[in-house]
Order: sequence, then structure tokens, then C-alpha cells
Amino acid sequence: MRRTGTLGLLLWMALAAQACAAPVEDRGEAPSAIELGSGRLAFEGFDAARTVELTAGPQGGWHVYVSARVFATSLDGGLLEYEARREAEPVAIGAMRVPLDETRATWSGEAWERCGDVLVLRIASPSDVVGRELAIRVGFGGVSDSQTVLVVDEQ
Repeated sequence: MRRTGTLGLLLWMALAAQACAAPVEDRGEAPSAIELGSGRLAFEGFDAARTVELTAGPQGGWHVYVSARVFATSLDGGLLEYEARREAEPVAIGAMRVPLDETRATWSGEAWERCGDVLVLRIASPSDVVGRELAIRVGFGGVSDSQTVLVVDEQ
């Protein structure tokens, strides 16, 4: 009897929380586009200097933080894909895929933002990329954006 009462209470609490949730506003029919940026905790578009900080990873590797702003009315799933290449070289030195849906991004009021993705670079040392240009591309759902950035190591 006690168990049924506990389950009933939990069900009632779940339904009450759902009913109290703020309604999702109509986000309109925004054009399908994507913007590449940086930022570990929040989306940051690239400034005029177009730099990205090289970061040492805890396992001895090197990475840059990348973010994406997806202009879409909803995210039904799919893969957010990042790729990094040294300028004018055909082989990628970093690539990653992230499953993306509305539970893995934040609605900003105008777009879905995914922040702080770690794009690991296959390099032997920082001197392989620091002071050089890196072409970074992001793609999702048939749209893409790319930026050429200067890699810096300020730490």
C-alpha cells in the first residue's frame, strides 16, 4: 500500500511539474544557417582578429574550443560536425561529430547554441599550429560555415 502511494505521489509531482513548465514560444521560420564560433561556456563569434586559443588537454594532447549557433526552428537530431585543417593542406588534423538535439543545445531566443566542444588536434607540439592559420568548418543538416583563424597560445 505504501509503495502504491509513493508511486502515485511521484506521478502526480511529475505531471504537476510538466503543467507548470513555461510554454515554448513560437520560434518562427528562421532560415537554415549555422555560425561557427568559439567559447567554452557561451557562444562567442570570432572577433576581427579571428584568433583561437590552443589549450593543453589533461591527457597530453592539444585542442581548441569551438561552438556553433544553429538557426533552425527545431533540432530533430543529426550530427554536428567539426573539422580543422592547416590552411592550404588537404588532410584534416582534427575532426569530431556530436549528436545534436534540443537536449544538447540551448535556445538563445534566435538560434540553438552548442558551446565548448573540444576539437582535438592531431599535432606533435604546439609549434605545429601556433602562429599559423587554421581553417575550421562546422556543418549540420546540410548547412555549413567555415572560418580561417590564427592559433595563439597565451597561457
